[in-house]
Amino acid sequence: MEGKLQFGGGTNKVICGGENMTLDDVADRTIPEIRAKLTEILNITDDHQIVLVNGRKIGDPGSYKIMPGDEIEFVKPAGQKG
Repeated sequence: MEGKLQFGGGTNKVICGGENMTLDDVADRTIPEIRAKLTEILNITDDHQIVLVNGRKIGDPGSYKIMPGDEIEFVKPAGQKG
């Protein structure tokens, strides 16, 4: 599933497994805000415990403010299926 969703400065890509979405205007939002809005759309589960921004692991996703152009990926720890 690939689609677009409008929020509030720039374009960002959010990925979870084989699903991805391009979002407009999500700058200054936090990872938990995006996660909450896209949980069902991108099938983000509690198993997706790792958050990567531009390929780098984010230690405290709650304090990270999304920047225009950031690519956010929700990942399961290695060794987990499904």
